[in-house]
Amino acid sequence: MRRPGRAFYLFTDVSDLLHGSYEGQRVENVDRLAEMLLEQVHVAIVPGSAFGSESHVRISYAIPAEEIRRGFTRLERFVRALA
Repeated sequence: MRRPGRAFYLFTDVSDLLHGSYEGQRVENVDRLAEMLLEQVHVAIVPGSAFGSESHVRISYAIPAEEIRRGFTRLERFVRALA
């Protein structure tokens, strides 16, 4: 992963997560991944489709460090539970 420059977000490739399933729900694309993260683990991301990429998501880190840690802990749980 490249180190971010002057932005307050990461633009991360999530192609390995696509087409998996979480609690019986299929991750069909980055838009669905963003919906599922918000609905299931209360983590808000922006799907890369808004920026022309179907394999990336944008994750903002312009929030307090403790909230970032909580968000990434929830994100990790979600990813580990993908089948």
